[in-house]
Amino acid sequence: VRGVVTDPDGNHLSGAEIYVKSGGFPPVAIREKYVRSDGEGQFVLKGLSLEPVKLHVRHAGFALAIIETTPTDAAKAAELTVKLGAGARVEGHVRSKDGTPVAGERINLFQGFDFFAAKTAFTDESGGFAFTAVGEGTYQCSTGRFEANAQGQQENVVVPSSGVVTVDFTKEGDKEGGGTITGTVTVA
Repeated sequence: VRGVVTDPDGNHLSGAEIYVKSGGFPPVAIREKYVRSDGEGQFVLKGLSLEPVKLHVRHAGFALAIIETTPTDAAKAAELTVKLGAGARVEGHVRSKDGTPVAGERINLFQGFDFFAAKTAFTDESGGFAFTAVGEGTYQCSTGRFEANAQGQQENVVVPSSGVVTVDFTKEGDKEGGGTITGTVTVA
């Protein structure tokens, strides 16, 4: 599969990641089926079988795109144009029961069981948080630690291809405990 990756205005994007996922739970990117677009936004992904695949195309400033295509022989491969969109914004606030902003609360945004693609943010002094360049789909937004059996709150969020989705949380006490751990990280 060969092609070019562009931004919403049609400008070529260098450094975009193009890959195929496979195997395991959840499926992960296959190293041998992974490339980055060059300085002109061009890419060539080789070594694919001649059957339909889903190409995942991502770039830090844009929403993930998943393109279904069928690879062909190198000599016959038509150029595929992948136009990445700005995506949507998921934002909100965390407040205590009395309405006081909760600063420093961890917020997680993820889809299904794709834990390796989860996004994390922390609330600011106003209790606010935001995720940008979020692709269209159904997500879970949670507070607190991001792990199995975490005690935070969770909301299902349907994200359109663009626009703003608001998710607000009311923190009901400190389910995580009240302790603080401090320390210093050193290297060797």
